[in-house]
Amino acid sequence: MKLEPENIKASLSKHLGLDTKTSIIVVVGMGVTGISVARYLKGLDFNFVLADSRDKPVISDEIRLELAGINIQTGEFD
Repeated sequence: MKLEPENIKASLSKHLGLDTKTSIIVVVGMGVTGISVARYLKGLDFNFVLADSRDKPVISDEIRLELAGINIQTGEFD
């Protein structure tokens, strides 16, 4: 079975109750894995927030441009 975006969305909806129109996901950490997950979710048109506890995480301008429009929160967690 090929993992087409619509099949992935249907599976996430069925098993986790996630919906691209109503769900907001928080991705914690802006390391390699967090950025990878952010790219994946953006490709599926999910609403998400990207958060990192560091005040200035190391993230390239290219990644910032690629994730333009995504809510990015940095700094100590409450």
